[in-house]
Amino acid sequence: MKAAAAGKLKGSGRQVVAPEAMELSWLRAENAKLKRKNEIIKKAAAYFAKDVL
Repeated sequence: MKAAAAGKLKGSGRQVVAPEAMELSWLRAENAKLKRKNEIIKKAAAYFAKDVL
């Protein structure tokens, strides 16, 4: 926790990971997850709309 607050986290290969880099990585992963969910919703909506018409 102290290392995270100080911005001195070690990544793989002993590189220092900045908090901004950690947040950017988290945001990219979250964005990818939301895009997958959005595609599922689009496919489901198309499937159910097909049954209505």
